[in-house]
Amino acid sequence: MISNVFLSASRRAIDSGRLIAALLGFCFGLGGMAARGQVSESYKVQPTDILIIEVANEPKLGAKEFRVAASGEISYPFIGAVRAAERTTVEIQEEVKRLLETDYLVNAQVLVQVRDFRKKIVSVFGQVNKPGLVEIPPERKMTAIEAISSAGGLTRLARQSGIQIIREGKKDPTLYNLDELKSSEKPVYVENGDMIFVPESRI
Repeated sequence: MISNVFLSASRRAIDSGRLIAALLGFCFGLGGMAARGQVSESYKVQPTDILIIEVANEPKLGAKEFRVAASGEISYPFIGAVRAAERTTVEIQEEVKRLLETDYLVNAQVLVQVRDFRKKIVSVFGQVNKPGLVEIPPERKMTAIEAISSAGGLTRLARQSGIQIIREGKKDPTLYNLDELKSSEKPVYVENGDMIFVPESRI
């Protein structure tokens, strides 16, 4: 169903742009969904993520959930505000352990896990084989060409120039040709909520 929506939209967006605002709203709404599952040790925690923090042999500090505030902090018992955003779970563990051992515990055994994280979504539509939504890996950046590849790559009707990247807050899309997107020297990274539109060749 989503694929049909994007296929239909792609036939008209390059000429009229009438669906851009609607697609942006759709994309950003889906980008706000939370996901469950394991993340790599390199994943940096983001605001709105939910963490589970447990201290071994301390019933009062066992397996409690903490949502990361917009400020990037969590409020932890006894020690107060702890910076969590842009840190890995290992870094948060070390910080909580250090603060607990400062005044309260000896040799605290702290475990931090990400229970829910905020999904980052890019929409790819137009002349790609599988138009729709592509998830940015939580632990690293994604290039535009990777997003296109995740959408099944270009169709035989795709034009290799005038590929649009539409970003919230920018009035006009940014245009690229395929060689620019493939460049490893100047990679083009996508952000949460971006839309990539691949036009049809006029030949």
